[in-house]
Amino acid sequence: MTISNHTDRAILVVEDDRALLALLVRVLTSWGFVVRHAASLETAVRAVFSWGPFEAVICDYHLPDGSGLVFKNWLREQVITIPFVLMSGKVDPPLKASSRFDFLQKPFDLAELSAVLERLLPDGLPEERELAVHAAY
Repeated sequence: MTISNHTDRAILVVEDDRALLALLVRVLTSWGFVVRHAASLETAVRAVFSWGPFEAVICDYHLPDGSGLVFKNWLREQVITIPFVLMSGKVDPPLKASSRFDFLQKPFDLAELSAVLERLLPDGLPEERELAVHAAY
């Protein structure tokens, strides 16, 4: 049996907006995660092999070299079924949440991010996250 230590939990953030990336790194780190990041699909694919495994992926829909949905589908083709959160200002058609996937409409608040990760992650979030959510506003 493997016991999960929140300090060993890694999340990959794929986002090309530096301001949003900086916010996500700061918040997720304060919630006890190790955060790796990539700004394109190409670097995200390399990150999976270089830095994985990840407990979850948080990915922008619109990236310089393609769609975050393509990255999600590629992960599934590789039989990598980690929780995946897709972020975007607009997606047509709307995407449906599942036990391993959810969508955040930009702009979103940190309470929404917290709720999505709490639902998707098998071990949930560390208890300390409530303080970090409110402190980040």
